[in-house]
Amino acid sequence: MGEKSFRNGITENEMLSKLVIKALWQAFPQASSEEAIAEAASPYFRNKNGEHISPRTIRYWLRGETLPSAVHLSALVMMQPKVFLSAWLGLQ
Repeated sequence: MGEKSFRNGITENEMLSKLVIKALWQAFPQASSEEAIAEAASPYFRNKNGEHISPRTIRYWLRGETLPSAVHLSALVMMQPKVFLSAWLGLQ
């Protein structure tokens, strides 16, 4: 079974990746680079052991190489609800 594609040809994962990237940049407006965002965001996300996730993981999200887990995505939605709600409601 294939991934759902929207009218503009973008897949669900591509759309979600764009939202994650937008939300991270908006959550840390003082950051001027991927590295700065990754370092600033890392304390907000925890692994199963309760430790901060690696800034490298966040850089992967920023580059669209991977998507956050459901737990990390939920945390990001709580940090930047407007980004996700406007996309989900078609207000972008």
